[in-house]
Amino acid sequence: MILAILGLLGFVWRTRR
Repeated sequence: MILAILGLLGFVWRTRR
């Protein structure tokens, strides 16, 4: 699902920043 990927991407992005 795109929602799952989007959520994971956002989570990783926030942790990486």
